[in-house]
Amino acid sequence: MIQGLAASGAYYASMATDYIFSNPSAMVGNVGVIGQLPPAPIVLEEVYSTGPYKIWGSAKDAYVRQIDMMKQSFLEVVEVGRGDKLQISIEKISRGEIYPANEAMRLGMLDAIGPLSKAIEFIAKAAHIHHYEVIYLEKAVKAAEEEKGKSFFAVDESGDCTGYPKEPGFYYLYIADVKGVLQ
Repeated sequence: MIQGLAASGAYYASMATDYIFSNPSAMVGNVGVIGQLPPAPIVLEEVYSTGPYKIWGSAKDAYVRQIDMMKQSFLEVVEVGRGDKLQISIEKISRGEIYPANEAMRLGMLDAIGPLSKAIEFIAKAAHIHHYEVIYLEKAVKAAEEEKGKSFFAVDESGDCTGYPKEPGFYYLYIADVKGVLQ
């Protein structure tokens, strides 16, 4: 489920899935690789190294070839991951553009657009799970804090919260970026 932005590595990771759902306002794409070229090899009197490329790892031309190989690998992953669904050429994808969800859907980069609730319903049906409950951890923790003695999380022998749910099950964890708190 793409909820905000699935660019570059996030879109790459989505290629491992069978079905890509997206929020209507999401942005998708940015296929490619970016890297900063190493500077020309230099000799620094205060730094001892066993070779001219020990500090940076390679010469510029070798680094450019490595970046190009990574780009080709990324494009192959997209080509294999999306298969016949793609309605855009690999050459166009390789430009690294980011598309709004509706455009990405038209181009075959996504399978469906809808809210998270529809994605959950879809995956539950695909997994043949008929009875499930969606628990929002933030709400569960607040409710547990308000209701003393009852906790959503398991507690260890010393009475400390483990951070793990008390009840077994499958939990979807979404951690929002709250004004720079998560980096």
